[in-house]
Amino acid sequence: MTHAPLIRTLLISLCLAWLGWGIWWMSAESAPIRQLEYWMHDGLFWLRGATPVSGQVVIVAIDEASSTELGHAWPWPRSLHARLIKTLNLAGARLIFFDVIFAKPAKDPTEDQQLAAAMQESVPVILASGIAQTHRPTHVEASWLEPTPLLRHAAHATGAAIFLPDGDGVIRTYPDQMEGRISLGQLFASLISPNPSRVSSLIDYHGPMGTLPAVSYYQALNWHTDLPKGYFQNKVVLVGHMNNIPVALGSGTDSFPTPFFRFDGQRMHGVEIHGHLFETILNPNPLRNWSPGPWIVPVLWIWLVTLRGEWAANHPGLVLILFVGFLMMVSAGIYTLFVQYRILCTVGFPITLLTLGTMGWSLHGHVTTLRKKKVLKKIFGNYIAPALVERLLRQPELVRLGGEVKEISVLFSDIRGFTGLSEALPGPEALVTFLNHYLNAMTAPVLTHQGMIDKYIGDAIMALFGAPLDDPHHARSACLAALAMVEALPAVNHHFLTSWPSATSGIQIGIGIHTGEVVVGNMGSRQRFDYTVIGDNVNLASRLEGLTKEYGVHIIISATTREQLDARFICRELDMVRVKGKNQPVKIYQLITCGTASGEFSWLESHYARAVTAYRAGDWEHAAGILEQILQRAPEDGPTRLLHTRCNRLLAHPPETWDGVWTMTAK
Repeated sequence: MTHAPLIRTLLISLCLAWLGWGIWWMSAESAPIRQLEYWMHDGLFWLRGATPVSGQVVIVAIDEASSTELGHAWPWPRSLHARLIKTLNLAGARLIFFDVIFAKPAKDPTEDQQLAAAMQESVPVILASGIAQTHRPTHVEASWLEPTPLLRHAAHATGAAIFLPDGDGVIRTYPDQMEGRISLGQLFASLISPNPSRVSSLIDYHGPMGTLPAVSYYQALNWHTDLPKGYFQNKVVLVGHMNNIPVALGSGTDSFPTPFFRFDGQRMHGVEIHGHLFETILNPNPLRNWSPGPWIVPVLWIWLVTLRGEWAANHPGLVLILFVGFLMMVSAGIYTLFVQYRILCTVGFPITLLTLGTMGWSLHGHVTTLRKKKVLKKIFGNYIAPALVERLLRQPELVRLGGEVKEISVLFSDIRGFTGLSEALPGPEALVTFLNHYLNAMTAPVLTHQGMIDKYIGDAIMALFGAPLDDPHHARSACLAALAMVEALPAVNHHFLTSWPSATSGIQIGIGIHTGEVVVGNMGSRQRFDYTVIGDNVNLASRLEGLTKEYGVHIIISATTREQLDARFICRELDMVRVKGKNQPVKIYQLITCGTASGEFSWLESHYARAVTAYRAGDWEHAAGILEQILQRAPEDGPTRLLHTRCNRLLAHPPETWDGVWTMTAK
């Protein structure tokens, strides 16, 4: 039975974990999830920053500086490109790629012939194909652009230099093919990789714009004077636009957003993106994409079990701190996978799932807490002070309804001679009216001193101190409540005698208090139960209340209660008794007040203590003599009168054995 809450927590958290995964799986392609994925993808690249490149890729930039140096406006003569190819061959280039689409024949056919001849005599030269868009009033026309047949057949291969941006316009991957044409990335992979099918489509950007080595076109033509020796040796050379002027065929400037664009606002030239693509393919350990899928469920399950629903609902601030901390741990793990192991985790999935799981678990805990608070309010709302009820509602974990052994102080009070009182009143309505007034007056001190009304039994009151909420000073609280109840009695009697003139005298009450361990919790049937206490110590408190009538005092407390009171509480040791139903003797005290004792009481208490000492020693004659002295000054003192009568009885009929303990025969 004690494992039931744990099992329930495990099952509910597991269901929530799978439910969260199912919700994510159904909404993985939704715009918010996709945007989160994009943000996290780009953030990883930005956090990693620039990384070293292989040095195997070099860009030859078609830029404004080269137009100025060469004295040509774009498009340049194709014989110039032929010259570049020959120069790069002499410089030891490994492969040449032109990110330029030669879609129309040159005005001078010899220009194309020179370029074709240069390509045929060169290391592999790859030409680009692509798509041109024409904007019409009602639509956009797209047409596929290929190099002229002469140049296409002269080149080693032609690849589709096409980027397919994600939904936010950022270039993060490259396609394998486009409308049946092999993509540039896949083509390059087939040239340098023995198994191109395993090449990742993710572009591993080594940094923002300007990360890859690049030289101007005119510098490449004069490499032997303008560049270090061996600059192009065994390099893959990409030739393309790195300026802000429109490229041919109205396709706009050749620049696109990359993962760094979100943070630095700079677009990257297409030829540089191809350079990062080639660097990615050349890396023997390519960047890989990984989605944890259902494997995230155990992680979420562990998180939810650790969190616990009700605790989460009651500690939103700590939950936020833990959630942020856990999220940071997950983020650190994702970043480590990316940087150390070159694995790009689908980060939106675990983060979304953790968020949904935490929200769902907290909601479940909130509902459970509300239900528990409703039960607590139903159980305790009418029996403890409103401030304690609010504390219980704020911290329901402070009370265990299932039952526990706990040290508390139990108070019983009763009206003496209640039967005669009920007969003196005009009828049952008057009796109920009086009892309601009396119980209200007696309940207030209990609640004021952090007590709980366990039950009303006719005119009797049973109250608990130290339960359901812990009170390290429960004995003191019970005694203060008892003294306040006695102090409230004159006002009750005034109301009683004023309301019912036929009554001849006011009422008297007796209060018994005992401190000890009891079993406390919800007890009863499935249909009806109450939060109450049971145990011998409860019965002893009731017996002490019954003794108040015999000793003629208002309040009697046990020795265990007296031991927990400080010196401010004035008490008189009354007797050592065996109450009915118990063999163990109990030392009992009269609780007088909390404060300073009067001189008269000090005299009485010292003489009574001497009498009790003689009485317990069996010197009843000496004890009776001291008690007679007391009665001369305090003839109405109940304990003295009782003990004097008992001494005379013992003198007349001495017992065979005497241990100084009086055995009570009535409750």
